[in-house]
Amino acid sequence: MMKLHINLLSPEKKKNLTVLTRYLFAKELLELMIFTLSLLAMMYIFAWLIIADAMTDAVNSSMLVSRESPTVNKDILKLNHSTKNIINSGEDFAPLTPKILEIAAALPPDIKLIGLDFNRANNSIILSGSAATRSALLNFQKVIKDISWIKGITAPTSQLFQKENINFEIRGNLVGLPTLK
Repeated sequence: MMKLHINLLSPEKKKNLTVLTRYLFAKELLELMIFTLSLLAMMYIFAWLIIADAMTDAVNSSMLVSRESPTVNKDILKLNHSTKNIINSGEDFAPLTPKILEIAAALPPDIKLIGLDFNRANNSIILSGSAATRSALLNFQKVIKDISWIKGITAPTSQLFQKENINFEIRGNLVGLPTLK
C-alpha cells in the first residue's frame, strides 16, 4: 500500500509550525541544560559544605594538638633524658665483684678489712682495716702492690709506728676501669 500525505496547511502555516517545533525543541533543551546546571550547582554547594566542615574539624584538631603539645613534648624530653641516663650508665659499667674477690683472696689471715671504697669518679680505692702486727701490714702492702689493677699504693707512715693492733688506711689508683662521667 502506498502512503499518501495530504497536506492541507498553507506554506506560511507550515513555516510557522516548523519555527514553533524548533522553538519548543530549543526550549526543552534549555530546560534540560538549566536542570543539569542546577544539579551541578547543588552538588558543588554540598561538596563545599562538606569540605568546609572537614576544614573546621582539621583546624580544631590542630588547635587541640598545639594546646596539648607542650605537655607531651615535656614528657618526651623527660623520657629521652631517662633513656640517655640508662644508656650512659651501661657504657660505664665495669664488674667490681671479681676485683673484690681478688682482694679477698690476697687478704692474709691476720688482716681484717673493715672498709673498701671504690671511687670511680676519680679512679681511686681506699682499703681500711686493722692489722695484728706491723709485719702483717707491710706484707699486705706488698700483696696489694702486686695486684695489676691497683697502682700508686700509699699508706701513712704514722701507721708503722705501732707494733700491734694497727688501724690502717691504704690508698691507691684504679687502672683499667672506665671513669664515670
